[in-house]
Amino acid sequence: MGLFEKAYANPTLVALLDQEKLKFRAPGAIALSLAYARSVNYVLYMGSFRIYDFAAGLALCEGLEVIVEEDYVIVSKEKAVAHKIEQLIKEL
Repeated sequence: MGLFEKAYANPTLVALLDQEKLKFRAPGAIALSLAYARSVNYVLYMGSFRIYDFAAGLALCEGLEVIVEEDYVIVSKEKAVAHKIEQLIKEL
């Protein structure tokens, strides 16, 4: 299972994740989600953000696959999962 912040604002991506059997929950607190990154399949945040809001949480993710772009952040223990999600985002 993964954690997807702001899933409510991304219904098309929700459908794509469902098709790929990439289950998730949307707890609504990115700091908490990043703290659990080692315990879940992935953490996904979609939307604009300020990098300093993520800095401490991302520090906890050292050693994991971390992809930070202008409008999304993906963290996963598995490089293949992170890149699969990134590919789905690029298909939108």
